[in-house]
Amino acid sequence: IIKADTLEELSNISLAEDKEERFYPREIFINKDKLVVLGTHYTYEYDKKELDDVYYDYAYSFSKSKAKALIYSIKDKKDLKLEREVALDGDYVQARMIGDNVYFISRKGIRYYKTMRDIEVLPIVYDSYVSSNDIVVDCKRIVHFPEVESNTYTLVGGFNINNDEGMSVETFLGAGETIYASEEHLYITHENFGESYYNRKTTIYKFDLDEGSIKLETKGEIDGYLNNQFSMDEHKGYLRLATTVYIDDEIRTEKKNARTGAISVEIDTQKITANNLYVLNEDLKVVGKIENLAKDEKIYSARFVGDLGYVVTFKQIDPLFVIDLSNPANPEVKGALKIPGYSSYLHPYDETHIIGIGYNTKDNGWGGVTNDNMKMSMFDVSDLENPKEIFSVDVGDGYTYSEISYNHK
Repeated sequence: IIKADTLEELSNISLAEDKEERFYPREIFINKDKLVVLGTHYTYEYDKKELDDVYYDYAYSFSKSKAKALIYSIKDKKDLKLEREVALDGDYVQARMIGDNVYFISRKGIRYYKTMRDIEVLPIVYDSYVSSNDIVVDCKRIVHFPEVESNTYTLVGGFNINNDEGMSVETFLGAGETIYASEEHLYITHENFGESYYNRKTTIYKFDLDEGSIKLETKGEIDGYLNNQFSMDEHKGYLRLATTVYIDDEIRTEKKNARTGAISVEIDTQKITANNLYVLNEDLKVVGKIENLAKDEKIYSARFVGDLGYVVTFKQIDPLFVIDLSNPANPEVKGALKIPGYSSYLHPYDETHIIGIGYNTKDNGWGGVTNDNMKMSMFDVSDLENPKEIFSVDVGDGYTYSEISYNHK
């Protein structure tokens, strides 16, 4: 902790880092006088027998990982106090803080052998407010959907940073990649490939959030795959999602018979991308949709603001689509703007302006395009049917890079 005006170091926290264990911080939350540090804690176990190959003193055996949250009191900036530790089996995925409540997610792969005991297969959790020992999750409290085949647990833990109630944990069989949270619900999605790479679908798990407690409510499925968390949004009880899908596209080839002069048409099919938008109700059932938007392109960014959705697709140029979602049963594309380059992140500026951050593009010499320098654009979307880029700012040269490409913070 550093005093900003004098750059004086007031205190520091030393986290475990040695041969037997190591903690990798991934994220921090600051809430008044509390600091929450989240990450993955690895415990390494070694074979104490020396190797003939004299480069190492110990033979590496295996490591165990836990997603851990450390809660500190920072009321006295020169004397930090660790108040609580909570942990979930597996690797840290993501976390959200809503008010004084933290919800964090871990993912644990299962390796099962006939000689293993059940307790070695079941995941564990830890909460220093409840016990000084690990707690094994009862198999009766692990959710399994019969149609989902997975050898991965996803654990979701919720706790309040200001009370001493035990952490609430939900565990289910099935992986989760993309996370979105509203004030009342948490959504975790998992991409499924189905019968082939082109038959990609997204499974959505919905959790109810209530003052640190968490409960798995239901699940749903839609076609296609998500770009990132901003491809999801909850509004007035509906979940809106934008996905990229693969569809069949016909290729028509005309051939002329050299002898008779007759022309025949051969039709072949190929897989191309397209994009869908779905509106789901509280039970995660589809109530409205737009399909096959921007064929042969894929989604590079999306953002939902109230009754409107903004989707950027790209292959050669950047179309920004403005979508009216005021009628959940009948979403409608209102306008589109086509400009060179693309936006990989969209940020609402106010009710009628959107900032786009991404790249200019240039010809790659092979009939396609490649990234050039970065750019920031300001879009005026006050007229839904005629969105405009009112100005843009070029940033750097062709090798410019920014962390905002993957970290919106």
